[in-house]
Amino acid sequence: MIKTEGGHQLKLDDKNQQIQLETKAGFAITLDDKLERIFINSKGDISLEASGDMLFKARGNMQLSANGRVSVRGSQINLN
Repeated sequence: MIKTEGGHQLKLDDKNQQIQLETKAGFAITLDDKLERIFINSKGDISLEASGDMLFKARGNMQLSANGRVSVRGSQINLN
């Protein structure tokens, strides 16, 4: 494990097959080979931005859920 003076951490865990990057406040990104997933933990908002295209693709099912409103905006929206 590498830990900064400010409390941020980088954990390289061969036993559990994980790499975890965590801030002092508890925001974390975990790469988990054993569970075959990437986990992002945020106590606040998450924003993904791209200057080009963005693609979300699943070979299995995909879920989108919110306790509040879900908004979709675009110059053109195509639903299959």
